[in-house]
Amino acid sequence: MMHLKQKDVLDMDGMEFYVWKKWGQRDYSFFPVGCCLKLHGSHSRSGANMAHQVHELERKVKGRWTNFTSKLNQLVKVLTARGLLKHSRDIKQAYDSIITEIAERRRVLETYAPLRLREEE
Repeated sequence: MMHLKQKDVLDMDGMEFYVWKKWGQRDYSFFPVGCCLKLHGSHSRSGANMAHQVHELERKVKGRWTNFTSKLNQLVKVLTARGLLKHSRDIKQAYDSIITEIAERRRVLETYAPLRLREEE
């Protein structure tokens, strides 16, 4: 209908003009009741499938995030044990920097969490 609303009446073919007139008369008998066409292709993914893909991606991101924080904690321990972070001031600064970065990344994740698709029940 948007196509017909935007099209000049003089440019319509017979079928378009027929539908346009029926629509104007509020006669919706031109709608094909009881039959339908199905579009095939990547655009025809179901909402449930798309929701599943989004949840799977979210699960992978959370897994990588957990792995990242674990490795980061191990790195801080190694640097501390080897004396590369000798002073408690150095450790505190490094720790504060890491925590700030983690908090910022978590804030970004929480900001976009409401945008994820929910699985259809």
